[in-house]
Amino acid sequence: MTSRDDKTSLPRAVLMAALLAWGVCGPTDAQWAWDGDVGWIRLGERPPETENGRYAYARALFIQGYFAGAYDAFAEFEKSYPGSPLAAKSALNRARCRERLGRAREAAEIAAELAVRATADNATRSEAAALLLDVTPRLDRRSAQEALVRLDSLDAESLPVAARARLRQEQARRRLQLGDYAGAREAALAATTMPAPSGRAEAWLAAGMADLIACRVQGHDDERVRRAAAAFRESGSAAAREAQDIAESILAEPDAQKRAVYYAATLLYEREFEAAARVFKAAAKKYKGTSVGEMAAYYRGETAFGAEDWSEAFNLYERCVKDYPATRRMRALVEREFEIGRALDRAGDASLAIRAMEAVAQNYPLGALADDAYMYAGQAHMARGDWFEAKSAFDVVVYGHPRSEWNTAALFLGGKCDLKQTDLARDNDVLLMQARRAFELYLRTDPRGRFAEEAQTLLAECREKQAAALMDTAAMYLRRKEKRAALVYYDYAVSHYPDSASAGPARAALGALKDEGVALKWMDAADK
Repeated sequence: MTSRDDKTSLPRAVLMAALLAWGVCGPTDAQWAWDGDVGWIRLGERPPETENGRYAYARALFIQGYFAGAYDAFAEFEKSYPGSPLAAKSALNRARCRERLGRAREAAEIAAELAVRATADNATRSEAAALLLDVTPRLDRRSAQEALVRLDSLDAESLPVAARARLRQEQARRRLQLGDYAGAREAALAATTMPAPSGRAEAWLAAGMADLIACRVQGHDDERVRRAAAAFRESGSAAAREAQDIAESILAEPDAQKRAVYYAATLLYEREFEAAARVFKAAAKKYKGTSVGEMAAYYRGETAFGAEDWSEAFNLYERCVKDYPATRRMRALVEREFEIGRALDRAGDASLAIRAMEAVAQNYPLGALADDAYMYAGQAHMARGDWFEAKSAFDVVVYGHPRSEWNTAALFLGGKCDLKQTDLARDNDVLLMQARRAFELYLRTDPRGRFAEEAQTLLAECREKQAAALMDTAAMYLRRKEKRAALVYYDYAVSHYPDSASAGPARAALGALKDEGVALKWMDAADK
């Protein structure tokens, strides 16, 4: 017999696995969820009216996505059990409920209070601080002062390095919104000392922007612009390189009105898209044909892109290309168009997504994104059943980008498009042959590739269709009483597609014709 002690000595991992399996699969009439504070919670059932039971009920509502009800349940729990060790966790959950409901301001208020609550444990305070940093960027400009007060209340030294860098950057952004440019720059520079490369790059960008925005609002100052350009160089990010170009253009431009156009680029950093759009629209018209006009034309697209107006952004980028076909911002422009195509595809606007991807390839045919764009366009055409258009896109990748990582995939998908077209034109031998060759070449080139199994299946389908086409042709000749011609096609079906479904009927028809005395000399010679 196994003793009681032996039974309780089961490895913990085995026990947890059993519990997990029971919790996930469990009884068929219930669902379970694990909570680190109260253990397993049975969803859809109200627990006992105890401290743990009331908390578990609120958590069950939260887990199921009933955030409004969960908020009320957590609030009632805290009112009933103010001294509970779960009270701080309950407040954190209330903040998360507000965040999930899109009420960022209330979430920030709860999280800020909890982050400095003396009775909360360090882990809960850290989670509250992280939540505050997550929701603060969603607050609008009107909330800048209260957001800054909450951020300043956090103990920066107690936060992880990454969170500390985010804190400094958000403090800098809010000080910018309040017109405290020196304070914004100081907060950004504090973040540049953090041992987080991506955070440092963003911090240097913020420091430079503080100086540029100050010049835009308070008046041009060469020294400040130079200092901003130096900060952008330190950053090295793509956004900072564009900002550095703006700063250097400002320094090189003696005309105050033209300088104002360059300064307007900082409005995008502040997300003041409407104000920026007005400036760039007027400048694009006034300075058309000049470097300032080119910059304004490009930034009109950037303004719409920042506002996530994908259709307008695409149209404005294309207008920029039309007016400035040799624009030096072409690479950045097509990268934006590629992102627009993906966004439109996710939004379900396939027609405009295809246009955007085709524009990427046409505007910068030798660029790194050209083959990606054709693949996106081809797959979008496939989703709509536009097999000919899809095949054309895939062919560009196969023959125009032979070193592309998508080359073999494009070969397979092109063959699939040809095969699909044969459903509409069953007698199209050329399409069947093209599809078959594509699948055979794909399997030779990438025998263990992503599409290898499907290629084998489709290759077999091609052979079946080719054999069936031969049978159709033979039947047509029989109807016309041209038995010798029919004999040729039946023989071809048997000899070239012996494993196909058509092979058996072809052998039978071939035998019947020979019994009738239908024969060809070369067949007789081959038989002998």
